[in-house]
Amino acid sequence: MKKNVVIPLMLFCIVGLTGCGINEHQEDLTINSESSLFESIDECESAENEVATEENSYDAYMKYRDFISPKRKEDVKLDPESERIYQRFMDGEEPAQYDIEGDIAQYIRLSEALENGKRYTLKEIIEKLASEGQYGEGWNYEVRREGYIDLGLDENYELCMDIGASEFNLTLVIKNIGGKLKICFAGDSWSRNETTVKYFGYVESYGSGGANYHGGETGYIDSEGKYHFWFRSTEEGVFPNDDGKLIHNEQLIGENIGMYIESFRKHFSFQLNISLTSYKWAKEKLSVMESFSFITSTISVL
Repeated sequence: MKKNVVIPLMLFCIVGLTGCGINEHQEDLTINSESSLFESIDECESAENEVATEENSYDAYMKYRDFISPKRKEDVKLDPESERIYQRFMDGEEPAQYDIEGDIAQYIRLSEALENGKRYTLKEIIEKLASEGQYGEGWNYEVRREGYIDLGLDENYELCMDIGASEFNLTLVIKNIGGKLKICFAGDSWSRNETTVKYFGYVESYGSGGANYHGGETGYIDSEGKYHFWFRSTEEGVFPNDDGKLIHNEQLIGENIGMYIESFRKHFSFQLNISLTSYKWAKEKLSVMESFSFITSTISVL
């Protein structure tokens, strides 16, 4: 009789304990599920906000780029004379005077095909660029872009156009001066260099001379159509030899470190400054004054 009483009691206790365990586990599962749900919602909202921020930034950049870029013909109000002779130039009928001072091209160089101060039609320019002995000998040049800029923001608009062949583009800025055209700027672009002329005449031409060398020049074209060199900057990486030693100008700079040399040149008057990290002795060895360059070097641990 006692056995009959004990066994049901034991079973009851086991069932009761098991039931309590299940309820507690279910409660934990409910809490964890709710936490995971809220975390997922937060992550989704964060991702959506990040995407929205990126889209807004991209839209703002595109608006800025459109604002500073050359305009389409229909977006500016050309005076009748400028409209007529700009079109005649693009059609190969109106000549323009070549000004070598505004020619910063490196490969498609008008200076090697044209004479400074002389006048040429676009057809003649293309023929000379493709003539024997030129870098683009035999190339088929074509007009790739037509735009208009406002040098000096005086509402007297200038033609900014690209002619090109193969992977090369040559950007030309043509200005109407008293009914006569002037080629006041020429700069080329290719896969490793880009020349950009902004709407108000600001000019950048920068590219890469190798994996460890980058540089170019910045300038502007004034309201009279004269190009002004502003500054030139370069960045060159200097890395250690196979033995880990960094040598520059036959001097040991350090071991297991690298160095980038940044140079700035303006109006042929420059200063050389060396800024080194953790190697004061190297600063004493490398600090030199020169009249033609301004260089800042920063050493960083690789």
